[in-house]
Order: sequence, then structure tokens, then C-alpha cells
Amino acid sequence: MRANDVMRAIELAQQALDAGHANPVLFSLRAHWRKHNGQAMDAIADLESALEMEPRSTKLFTEIADCLNSLGHHRKALMAASDAIDCDPAYPKAWYEKGLAHQMLNELEQSRDAYEHAIGINPRMAGALARLAALAAQQGEHDAARDYAGRALAIRPADDVAQLTLVSLDLAQNQLEPAEARIRSMLDFSGTAALTRAIALSRLGDLRDRQGRRQEAFEAYGESGDRWKTVYGPRYQRPGHESITQMLDRSSATLEALPAVPQREAPRRAEADDSAGLAFIFGFPRTGTTLLGQILASRPDVALFEERPLLKNAIDDFVDARGGLEKLAETPDSALASYREDFWQRVQRQGIETRGKLVVEQTAFNTVYLPVIRRLFPDAPVVFALRDPRDVVFSCFRRLFAPNLFTLELHSLDSTARFYTAVMRFAQSYRDKLDFHPLEVRNEDLVADFDTVTQRLCAHLGLGWDESIRDYQRVTRHKLIATLSAPQVRRGISSDGVAYWENYREQMAPVLSTLAPWVEKFGYSPR
Repeated sequence: MRANDVMRAIELAQQALDAGHANPVLFSLRAHWRKHNGQAMDAIADLESALEMEPRSTKLFTEIADCLNSLGHHRKALMAASDAIDCDPAYPKAWYEKGLAHQMLNELEQSRDAYEHAIGINPRMAGALARLAALAAQQGEHDAARDYAGRALAIRPADDVAQLTLVSLDLAQNQLEPAEARIRSMLDFSGTAALTRAIALSRLGDLRDRQGRRQEAFEAYGESGDRWKTVYGPRYQRPGHESITQMLDRSSATLEALPAVPQREAPRRAEADDSAGLAFIFGFPRTGTTLLGQILASRPDVALFEERPLLKNAIDDFVDARGGLEKLAETPDSALASYREDFWQRVQRQGIETRGKLVVEQTAFNTVYLPVIRRLFPDAPVVFALRDPRDVVFSCFRRLFAPNLFTLELHSLDSTARFYTAVMRFAQSYRDKLDFHPLEVRNEDLVADFDTVTQRLCAHLGLGWDESIRDYQRVTRHKLIATLSAPQVRRGISSDGVAYWENYREQMAPVLSTLAPWVEKFGYSPR
């Protein structure tokens, strides 16, 4: 190790462990090799063995957090990083892993604070600087983002996050030649990581779209999605297990076979809940759920929760488990009290002030959990965001989302169209079964007549309308928005995305028949 011959050190560590020796350094070396060879779970086992012998090791806790973040187990990673910080608050990598876990959990304020703490300890920590650049770009702070990215690249010239952030800034500021040069440098370099290559291809698609080179843009988006799935598919897709689209098709058939469900009497909220009520906004990604949430969040009497796992326990038992919907239909209201209490406890743990405010839970994919939401909170008003299905599917296809079981379905145009159809069929089956009619808000209507639509939205939620809501951008300007729609929300209401799919009519042709029933159902022109 002193000679910097890490591979030889790892070989010797493996020989020692095979011979029955046990030492934290030996386990750490083998863990390092295992993590970098795609065996993160085995690496964690080694690190935990080392931790038994060295229980106050900041470095071991931090390496466990690193492995957990790489596996997508971000809540557990957050716990391990916090343990590391408890052992030594001056260890910058622990703060970096904490920031990364928060960022992946869409807890962006906490993420930024952790990264800033890391560079406060070590101003030359390129990874934290690059992540701060990405967060600043997401917030629309272009000068700060370029400063952070430049500092990161001065330390680590090949930092992927910093380079991709600069590409995004170039595109946002219409600096197409620098954007192309940066993209080309990443794509032409044989050592570019697979995920970085996927993101660079997505940016290339945006560049070609900006240049009006539609076929090339479409091809870049398609290749980007293929590579993205290659990276994340093995994590979320297990052989012999059904996809989320298959699960929804099965659940729709189950719903359609169940007897009509009578509307339940609204349960009383838990005594510990001091909010003014609860509402839900959902639909499908890229339908405008983020915009609706931010408009409402501009009001002082609304507490917005974006993309948070507030329903986790109920989802585990009534959706993810096979036979969960039947179990949900048979479960008496008295047995659901613990799930409601868990929801409100999770709300309180988010650190957002809710006293006297309307709690608005905004998560696009909560459409899939509609039966659970309506059983637990039948008195909560629901807002269903709509947009032309063709625009929705194309917009999802061209974007790379944070990986999970749902977003894995958005890697190609065909799979996105099939997933959209499965989600809409599921929602419609439930609405028909319960004769349930949420408030539908069409993105195109919001663009065309902001005041009328927002007045209707506020009335549905039991809120008075105030002209100050028109100035929602001023309030959201200084907030970190946790979804891919952040740049569009910051730019304000615009008709630029309306019927944008028509620019790709030829490329969209294979899925138009799949989407046609929903185009008709939601009242859009077949054109």
C-alpha cells in the first residue's frame, strides 16, 4: 500500500483472508475490489466485518454509505453517513455521501447543506463542488453553477458531473458550439463511464432538437435510453419477475373484477396532525404536476411535499404485495389507522412546517396508488394533471429520470407508450369502480387561461384565490425543485411544449395507435 500498488495489496489481502486472518485493513481492501467489480453487497459484508473490529471507524461507515448509494439504497446510505459523521464530523467524504443520499431522495436543501459542509472542510473536494454546480443549475443560478463547475474541473479536469452541468448551462443559454464540443469530448473518449455516455447522448438529442435535426435527435434519445437501461436494468429487473407495466395490467384486471366499492365515511385525522387538511396532486410524469405544486406552494397557507415516500408502509402491504388490492378491499377502516398515523409521522419527519396549512402531496406516480390514497384519505381532494398523451410520452422518452421501477419503463418510446396506457387504464378502472371524479387540470388550459384554471384549482382545494398567485415564480425562484420539470417551471407559463410531438410525427408513428384511445378519452384532437 505504501508503494501505491493497490492491486498487489488487494491480492495479498485476499490470500490472508482465505488463510483465516481477520483484520479491518484486509476486509477494507477486498471490499474496495468488490465494489469496483460490481459486487457492492459483498463489499458491504466485508466492511461490516471490519466494523465489528473497529466500531468507531468513520471511514468504514462512509464506505458503507458509498456502497449503499451505488445500490440505490439511499435512506440506508443516509443512516450510514450520519453514523460516520457522529464518529468524526470533520471527515468530508461522509458529508459528501450524506449529500448524495439526500439528493437522490429529493431532499435538496439538506443535500446542498451537506455538500457545502464538505467543501467547508475540504475546499478542494471536486465531487462536492460538481454536485453543488448541478444543484445551482437546477435552481437556475447559472453564474453560481459555472463557478462551482469551473472549480471542480480545475481540481479534477475529467469530472463527469461538472462537464455535464456545463453542457446543460450551454444549452440553456443557447451556446450550441461549446455544448457540442463538450458532448463530443465525452462521447469520443473511450473511457467515459456508461451512465455518463447515456446522459451525454441525451444532451446530444437536445442539441440536435435545438438545431432542427429531428431524426438525429430522435436517434440520440433512443440510444441514450438503451444505454441508461443497460446501466440500471439489472438493479431493478429480476428474471422471472413481472415489470411494473405487467403488474398494472394485472391490477387493472383485478379492479375490474371486484364488486363496486361504496364511498367510505371520512376518517378523522390523527390528533397529532395540526395541519389544515390534505390534498393530492398526481397524473403522469411531464403532465404538469410539478407546475401545479409550485403554483400552490407560493401560498403561505400550503405546505408542499414533492416526490416523498409518505405512503411507503401502505404501498408495501397493499400494492407491491401480490393480492394487495384484494386485501385492501377487505380491510376494515379500523385496521387502517396505523397506516394513516405512519403517513402523518413521515410528514412531520420531513422538517416542513405544516401547522395550520394545507398539506399537498405531489407525486406524479401516485396515480398507481390511487386505491390506497382513497381508502386512507377519502376526504382528501385529488387533482389529476392531464396533458396531450402524445406530448407526455415523447417528453418522457427524451428525458432520463432518476432510476426506479417506474422510470425504468420510460427508456424507449414503445415501452413508455405501453406504460402510459397501463397507468391510465388502472386509474380509469378505479375511477369507474368507485364512481370517483377528481379535478382534472389540463396543462394546455393552464397555459391558455391561467386565472380561470387556478381559480378552479383553489376552489377544489378549499382555498380562496388571490391575485398574488400569478407571481408564483417570484416565490419559487429561490427554492430547490425536486423534479426534472424545474427548468420549465422557472421559465414560467409557456405554450412552447404544446403539441411539440408534431415535430416528431414521423418518429412517433409506431405508438400513435396505442395512444389514440387516450387522446380521444381526454378530448384532444386526433389531428
